[in-house]
Amino acid sequence: MDERIQELKEQIKKEKSPIKKADLLLDLSSYMQSLFYNLPEAERHAIQALTIAKENQDPRIVGFAQNILGMIYWRQGKFEDAIECTDKAIKISELIKNKSLEAQGHGLLGLIQEQKGELDQAIFHHEKSIALYRELGNERLVAAQYNNIGNAYWDKGDLEKALEYHQKSLNIKEKILESMSH
Repeated sequence: MDERIQELKEQIKKEKSPIKKADLLLDLSSYMQSLFYNLPEAERHAIQALTIAKENQDPRIVGFAQNILGMIYWRQGKFEDAIECTDKAIKISELIKNKSLEAQGHGLLGLIQEQKGELDQAIFHHEKSIALYRELGNERLVAAQYNNIGNAYWDKGDLEKALEYHQKSLNIKEKILESMSH
């Protein structure tokens, strides 16, 4: 088993604070899903965190749990469940004014819609994500969203638009690399 997974599981066992325990469960669930490692177990941890968050009326953790569940369901190909959870995460992020979570949610909805073949919806959500990441000053994630839009246009068969958006992504990435080398 991965060392980080084991470490997080040990921390969860020892943690007394329900909110800190929920945060650790989300860290574990997020890490596991990012590795595609035992998605059913990652789902159980996210649901456990969601339950704790609801019991403790913590909308921040509820929002992040819904977002992680959306990612897990997306990876499992359960698109309707993924959309439902991600929509909830976005609504919560708007209420608590967490633009980063909102941007993640729209980016995820874009990926889900692209896989469903709903390419105009995919582009719409990626564009919303770009606007939010721009507000946050996160150009690396703006570049990732431009790349996703390029992929959607590629899937639509609009190679000119695909190239345009991939070029936008590349230009940002080059600027980031250039700024790191100074």
